[in-house]
Amino acid sequence: NVYLRDFERDYEHGTDVRETPFLPDGERATFMGYRRSNGKVGTRNFIAVLTSVNCSASVARFIVEEVNRSGMLRDYP
Repeated sequence: NVYLRDFERDYEHGTDVRETPFLPDGERATFMGYRRSNGKVGTRNFIAVLTSVNCSASVARFIVEEVNRSGMLRDYP
């Protein structure tokens, strides 16, 4: 079922490269991050409890309930 045939190769890829028209600074999108002490930036993280099959849905609910009950996220509004 597998065989090879001769075929033409086009080696001219990348010949139509154009300058990217970036938006001015005032029009660029931003994100809700923060500046670190070393000058780099960080992002706010989200915690997600995901399931891959339906039978694990109750376990995911128990995990979420325990996180809420424990109050471990109070320090991270």
